[in-house]
Amino acid sequence: MQDIQPQDPKIAFCCTSIFLESEALLKNVSNWPNDRRYVALDLKSVENPALGTVQIQVNRPPESSYEENCPKNTYSRKNIAFIDASRDGAEYIYETDDDNEIEDWGDLLNPDMVFSSMNGPMLSQSENLFAKIYLVEDNIWARGYPIRLLDDDSPADSEASEARHDVGVVQFLVNGNPDVDAIFRLVKGNSVDYKIDASSLPVAIAGAYHPFNSQSTLWPRAYFPLMYLPSTCSFRMTDIYRGYVAQHILFSRGKCVQFRARTCINGATNTGFRATLPRVSWVFRNSGHHRKIVG
Repeated sequence: MQDIQPQDPKIAFCCTSIFLESEALLKNVSNWPNDRRYVALDLKSVENPALGTVQIQVNRPPESSYEENCPKNTYSRKNIAFIDASRDGAEYIYETDDDNEIEDWGDLLNPDMVFSSMNGPMLSQSENLFAKIYLVEDNIWARGYPIRLLDDDSPADSEASEARHDVGVVQFLVNGNPDVDAIFRLVKGNSVDYKIDASSLPVAIAGAYHPFNSQSTLWPRAYFPLMYLPSTCSFRMTDIYRGYVAQHILFSRGKCVQFRARTCINGATNTGFRATLPRVSWVFRNSGHHRKIVG
């Protein structure tokens, strides 16, 4: 395992889980190089003594007005972890899921370097980044990408723009199971393990909307408020909706969203895509409308 020595000890680990026996979660918490570890529990969570005080109990006395009102059985319980980390003085928050095991700690634990890095192209026109990043023979797209745009044959400007933008949030890619949607899995199946074209990263977007998620994401303190995950929508889309709102605000402040090489490998087998498809069908039918609202 890599020698894990963070350059900035004020980076926090945040997650929510109902499966506290997850090997990936246990390894991440055990290897995290400081005490800033926050795992928000939910009603279905069974406390794991191995995690100790890292666990935020679902029935603890509320420590904020948000915690008092946050619905149970929602992915938005993760917001409570964000609040605790922020209140405890974290300067950066790294969020992930309980089935992602951190393998590459280099960029992750050097956030000052990551947020000052402006290498790679800066895209100002919306396009399907996954088709450029992943080595596939046919098409691939991110969860939340408007599928109607897959038929758009108009040329996209992939050259680096002259204008430079500071990095506002960093999305690391995840190896082993790219974050694609239910339609893609229905066609391709669950056993997708596409390699990443390392030469395509890092890449940043500024003014060009593209989904980013909560799988492996690094936020600076200045933009902690943009981490808020809504609870009144499908948990499959809460981070996607958050991402589009965050992009609009970041772009208006001259910031960009940067996609970087993977830090994690995903160990889960997502077997619920057929059950998921009806719950997100509204998203497919109205694909792109949310981007028009925030844009």
